[in-house]
Amino acid sequence: MYTQPTNAFATNFSHLNIILAGPFCQTLSRFTNMNFLFGPRRAQPATVESDNIVPLRSWDTALSMRGTVLDTALIFHDVLDIPKLHGALDRLYSTGNWSQLGARLRLNGHNTLEYHIPKCYDDARPAFIFTNVRHEMPIGSHSLAARLPEVADMAKLFASPNDFTPLVRSKDTPQKLDDWIYSDNPQLFIHAVSFDDATILTVTFPHTLADVMGIGIFMKAWSAMARGDLAAVPNLEGFESNPLTELGQRTPAEKYVYFDRVLNKGQLLMFVARRIVDSLWYRQEERHTISLPARCVKKMRTKAIEELERSSDHGCANSKPFLSESDIILAWWARTLYIALGLLPSQRILLNNAFNLLTLQQTADQVEAVTALLKQTMEKSGYLALIGEPGMLLLSSSNWHKAGMYGLDFSSAVTTPGKDLNNRANDLGKPSYVNGVLHSDLSFRNTFAVTGKDAGGNWWLNGVLRTDAWAQVQAELEKLAD
Repeated sequence: MYTQPTNAFATNFSHLNIILAGPFCQTLSRFTNMNFLFGPRRAQPATVESDNIVPLRSWDTALSMRGTVLDTALIFHDVLDIPKLHGALDRLYSTGNWSQLGARLRLNGHNTLEYHIPKCYDDARPAFIFTNVRHEMPIGSHSLAARLPEVADMAKLFASPNDFTPLVRSKDTPQKLDDWIYSDNPQLFIHAVSFDDATILTVTFPHTLADVMGIGIFMKAWSAMARGDLAAVPNLEGFESNPLTELGQRTPAEKYVYFDRVLNKGQLLMFVARRIVDSLWYRQEERHTISLPARCVKKMRTKAIEELERSSDHGCANSKPFLSESDIILAWWARTLYIALGLLPSQRILLNNAFNLLTLQQTADQVEAVTALLKQTMEKSGYLALIGEPGMLLLSSSNWHKAGMYGLDFSSAVTTPGKDLNNRANDLGKPSYVNGVLHSDLSFRNTFAVTGKDAGGNWWLNGVLRTDAWAQVQAELEKLAD
């Protein structure tokens, strides 16, 4: 089993973009969605002369970025002051470079994306779109909201996070990149749903703008502004600058440790062909949410570390092995998929785990080399290099835990507590559940995202599999009770 970091940059926030889809997803979408050849071309709004035009950074324009829109919905069991939250956003957009988030997306004559940043905002051209719906009832009395996942004592399989789309977003909120390009829409759409005892806040954004790590920074800045903590509002790098311009220019791509395993064009076509056959043979797929209680993850981690300690080849003889809870979840998911998909033990997989390249987890030379490789392939083809072999299975994962969604503090905007603080794990003004949805024509089969760890230590994730595989996933979840 090879592991490969996912590596495109959401440099709008100086963070790494998350690619959940590989070249297969991009290629398959071209087969299944031919509008890019035969669909009518919409007219873009006329250019406003006073707008500052800035091209998107190259890392933000990968095909998988352009094909994905994300909703991040936070469920609070408290009533939040919506006017106060709106005012805090107004103040945030008046601070430093944060106003640039109101940029409009456009395609230029070379079919590349660029930002048109208004000189000022007004009612005709707002910096963001903020909508609010009020339901005069407790959240548990709403037919759809009552079905939102809640942690249980046992590991549990829930419905798809997509099922809650009609609840958590406005019907006018964009769902595809064209809804920004061929309109005068700002980048961020915020939708608030108010109940007698709860509030849902949803932020919708194109993946070209940011990944979830970047939106996490935005949310932290927003909450800090709401409580008047100006020192906690980070500086936002201007769109005109690119801190990563020189990354990948100091070490040649050939120095990358897996350079000899990069798929060439022929191998890539074989890989794509196998995935297309799989999607045609197993046509139905579903996304589901999974909760893993804290005790289950702790038990798996303790067992794994004990097994490593008994092993004579776990790495450094003079140090104790370390496994994070995220490592355990990733390993459990990979093992579960081997079973759920009926894979043979000999089946090679590429476990593609999205993480920050700029950590202590890799040497500087390897960061430079892999970046050089990715730049080369993306500039030539629009997709990122794929490592492994044509017959492998690609399992992609993305962990949003470091975005800190469950730790966001909107307590300063709470008007009325919803649930008794003694009967819940999360503090006042902190979300109890995060619902993440990807809107895309791309296929995300065999991918999963860890949306985070809640205040009770329980982990939440969701994934996409062919429909028949979910029964076996349910069986594996039941085994965790043993």
